[in-house]
Amino acid sequence: MLVPLVATIGTPAAKLYNEGFNAYHAFRAAAGETLYTGDPYRLVNYPFISFYLVAGLKPIFGDVLMIGRALNLLGLAGILLFGALILRLLGGGALEIALTLACLLGFQIAQAAAWIGSDEPQMLAQALSLAGLACYLKPPAPSPFRLAGVSLLVMLGLFIKPIVIAIPIAIAIDLLSRDRRHFLIWCVSLAVAALLLSWMSMLIAGGNFLPEILASRFYHWNDVAHGSRKFLRALYAPILVAVIVLMMPKRHPHSRLLIAWGAVSLLAGIFGSGGDGVSANAFLEVAVFLSIIAGWAFANFRHHWVGAILPIVVALPILIRLPHTLEEIRHPQDEAAVEADFARASAFLRDRPGPALCENLLVCLRAGKPLVVDPFNAHAQVLTGRIGEDELIAWIKARRFSAIELDSELAPDPADPNRVIAHSLTLGRFTQGELKAIQDSYAPALRASGIIYLPRGT
Repeated sequence: MLVPLVATIGTPAAKLYNEGFNAYHAFRAAAGETLYTGDPYRLVNYPFISFYLVAGLKPIFGDVLMIGRALNLLGLAGILLFGALILRLLGGGALEIALTLACLLGFQIAQAAAWIGSDEPQMLAQALSLAGLACYLKPPAPSPFRLAGVSLLVMLGLFIKPIVIAIPIAIAIDLLSRDRRHFLIWCVSLAVAALLLSWMSMLIAGGNFLPEILASRFYHWNDVAHGSRKFLRALYAPILVAVIVLMMPKRHPHSRLLIAWGAVSLLAGIFGSGGDGVSANAFLEVAVFLSIIAGWAFANFRHHWVGAILPIVVALPILIRLPHTLEEIRHPQDEAAVEADFARASAFLRDRPGPALCENLLVCLRAGKPLVVDPFNAHAQVLTGRIGEDELIAWIKARRFSAIELDSELAPDPADPNRVIAHSLTLGRFTQGELKAIQDSYAPALRASGIIYLPRGT
């Protein structure tokens, strides 16, 4: 399953919606632009490190999209390396490490295959967090100096993507129960690292760093229920194994840490999945935790009859999910068609002078258009009441954009002339008023990698 995901790393077309966002802002960073400008129409709600890391590599490797994808795979390799090291520090041997590595790949593919090999920094953030945990577990008990190093590693992960919160919290819980002096050192070290990186962010990327990172998101309780059910259905077997092993009467010296890591990562995944724009990736940290616990469980039951069936039990989610995952991976012929459409759309926009509005940001980036509006984040600001839709509607009606690219074609709603029908994803990036303005002021001109609309009368 991993080979087809990695094989498409060279495609210029988007593999994941976030790729346009990440590539655009890395390109802006490489061009010396200020990232955190306070502009609600192109809000940057990710920390600065991933953008400037890609920007720093651009003079060497050239293409920000491919650099981002390569760093994603480097992050995946780091997850495998540090996951294996953590299991070794917990007492696992070669067979247990082999099972953990298989689970690390399989569970993540089963949970969120699209996040592998795409321009998305979560894998790199997770790898740094696991590196911190491995450093914490390495005997003897961590000194204050080593705790400071661990805190820097996990904070670097958080400043790549703040979703990886479980390990620093689990370490805090573990230290609180073991040594309150070290707990205080841990908290102070985290605070110092956070302040240092925040200062660097404001110095390098702009003074609106905190307001943009902490900008409120619309919360969807329905997504919490849907995402949680989907995750529990997919990985119920390893979850059950983790609960049984961690509740055994015979306690491991690090049982408290592992229980805290599992509980926090699960709760973070459940409640995080309701945030606007958050998807299956909310549970990737839990998938990593379950992979390590699967290997640890095998080490505990290796010489028992349970050990003989445990690999089969934990492999069930991978085997059950395999057909659906293969369906999600584009066939080479389909990939070629997508790439051709993407090239046609980018070339068409490139030949149109003036700014463009793209739902698929990667199309506008390849066409050399400046980022004026990020539809998803601008829509999020409308939903939370920070901005109104009237200004963007006025821009559309005034035909400020030389072209508008949408991922789905608009159609009038027979039941209501003031509404339009579009794909649900497009409706999650534009309001009905904005889409109605596009339908009234623009006409379809090209069907390639979505629909490109031109101002009516041109």
